[in-house]
Amino acid sequence: MSIKRILIILAMTVCLGSQLFAQLEKGTKRIGPDLSITSQFSGLGQDNAASSTNFFLSVTGGYFFVNNFEIGGGIELFASNSRFSGITNFSSFGITVGPELIYMTPLQENLYLPLSVGYGFSRSTSSDNFGDNTFTGNEFNLGAGLEYIIQSKLGVRFTVEFESLRFRDSDLPRTSPAISSNRLLANIGFNFYF
Repeated sequence: MSIKRILIILAMTVCLGSQLFAQLEKGTKRIGPDLSITSQFSGLGQDNAASSTNFFLSVTGGYFFVNNFEIGGGIELFASNSRFSGITNFSSFGITVGPELIYMTPLQENLYLPLSVGYGFSRSTSSDNFGDNTFTGNEFNLGAGLEYIIQSKLGVRFTVEFESLRFRDSDLPRTSPAISSNRLLANIGFNFYF
């Protein structure tokens, strides 16, 4: 089966599914926390190794301005600690704030496929063996996942997000090169609907 045929079948399923199952009605409000933790270890030769642990905690909220379509925003706190043996220790702490647009595709009676796009403005402080730096930047993200809603009030959501980040050291001139990074995050969270 070709990719084109699979995409057409998926699109038809999403369109028909949204008509057959329960809707998140216009006027519904949502608030909820998300949590994400990542850890990685890399070998850099015989004597060098790198490890990194990242922690993300966010609170988001939104308003359904039409059935299944939500506009909202959030605030995220993040912390990171990296160790490079023989070189340096690096830690950072920061905050991201920004808007988000989510379409909740109904799959079954209480099961939804949330599709999201968002933007965030970030500010972080980083410390290493050479001193402290402050970074500001922009973040764009795309996400998809599954959410099960219990009795129209409590949702449990698992999402995977692709984030593209672009940061600049605030102490350097604006013409200095930016730091770009892409990452893939898995999140689990709870949502309260009212």
